Amino acid sequence: MSNTPRVIQRSWEDVELAIAHAASRMKEDGKMLNGVYGIPRGGVCLAVLFSHLLKIEYLDQPREGCLICDDISDTGQTLLHFKDIPGVTFYTDVAKETARHQPDYYGKFIPEQSIDATAWVEFPWEAPTK
Repeated sequence: MSNTPRVIQRSWEDVELAIAHAASRMKEDGKMLNGVYGIPRGGVCLAVLFSHLLKIEYLDQPREGCLICDDISDTGQTLLHFKDIPGVTFYTDVAKETARHQPDYYGKFIPEQSIDATAWVEFPWEAPTK
């Protein structure tokens, strides 16, 4: 048996479809977002896509009532840094059930008992150029 970790590859198509679905759900939920902030580095691409799709301002800093994006909620530690900002909404492209803090919206959910629970996730903006 190989010790090579399993890799989940997220494509631009995966990401764009997930964002479109999440944006639709946010509208259905009546979310009134006053901007979008992307946590460097993994959340920046997501925030730009949301900014265009939702026609909201891209922010240099998070603020009250904004959408905060990150690539993955693995342990949940990164999102915890922003939880005290009033009215923020969290989106991650991938959310693992084991994370201490779950996003409000996500693109792909990985259950704790899944074969993918310990997998490495590769996003299209970090894939090596061929």
